[in-house]
Amino acid sequence: MDERAQDDPERRRAWARELVAGLTAAEDADRALAAVLDPEPDLQAENDARRARAVHAAAMG
Repeated sequence: MDERAQDDPERRRAWARELVAGLTAAEDADRALAAVLDPEPDLQAENDARRARAVHAAAMG
């Protein structure tokens, strides 16, 4: 059997682990940045901004 065919699943698993780790690190960085920039977040303002982004995205199709 071809060596590449045997190695593919492990290579894919390693790629997936790296991808998930990168996403987790990005989420952690986003949370840390938000905490530094706005230590006392306003939930109502956050909800308003999310609604505005949703309406904008819907309008764009």
